[in-house]
Amino acid sequence: MAVLALATAIGGIVRDILLGYFPPNSLRNVVYVTVVISVTIIVFIMYNSRYRKHAMGPRSRAGYLLADALGLASFTVTGASAGFKLYPELPIFIVLLGTITAVGGGIIRDMLAQRIPSVLKEDVYALPSVIGGIVYYLMVISGLRGCIWCVYRCTSYPFTSY
Repeated sequence: MAVLALATAIGGIVRDILLGYFPPNSLRNVVYVTVVISVTIIVFIMYNSRYRKHAMGPRSRAGYLLADALGLASFTVTGASAGFKLYPELPIFIVLLGTITAVGGGIIRDMLAQRIPSVLKEDVYALPSVIGGIVYYLMVISGLRGCIWCVYRCTSYPFTSY
């Protein structure tokens, strides 16, 4: 379980390598790995004590989708802003860095768990990330850097609208 949780960081690791950061930021500081392992243990204990007996209900599903949407939006903005910082003249690269950061680790995690990646199953998963990266880029070049919350809303809307 901890391996799968750590595998989700691969999207950010790929982003850092594409930007020329070696070793990647997530491997430079022990805090990142410590937080992932700690949260994994907490989730494992909570799941075994509370949720194992019951299937995921509508409230649990809504909470999961909200957390997933906010994570997707956050990682999209993180990747796109890292790309913009170094290569502001390459909009396609910036959008792709946002998308790779947001969905790359989940693809690797699903493959390690021998599941079809969510990006290939869901109709809308990577598309909100691409749209969020485009909106982020357009807002930054327009000088609307303070309205980054709009990118969060654009990226997370497909998940929170039902």
